Amino acid sequence: MLKYVLLFLFNIAFVIIGIGRNLQALSQHRVSRFRAVTTIVLWVLVGLGLLFAEPIFRYLQINSLTDSTPLSLYDVVAITAGIFSVSMIFRLYSKVDRLEQRLDQLNRELSIRLSNKP
Repeated sequence: MLKYVLLFLFNIAFVIIGIGRNLQALSQHRVSRFRAVTTIVLWVLVGLGLLFAEPIFRYLQINSLTDSTPLSLYDVVAITAGIFSVSMIFRLYSKVDRLEQRLDQLNRELSIRLSNKP
């Protein structure tokens, strides 16, 4: 039981930060509404998975869908690293997307300026 609580406590911060960043990006019009909603839904699903990790694991064991041992401390660290990686991937993807938009904007401005020269 303690391992599931640790799993939740270690990772809920990433979920909250992910949702907060998406809401902030949406309010600043840096991402589309569809993308923000999709990403927020993904983070909510990760949060629900963390919240119900123990009942899900018990269900899988009872129905013989997994033969793995109960959650170990290594599993907690590995899952935390995975969620942190997903958080970083979302963040880096957002930055690359913004840079691409900015590059397109600069390219358009440069094309307009060069076309206006005699």
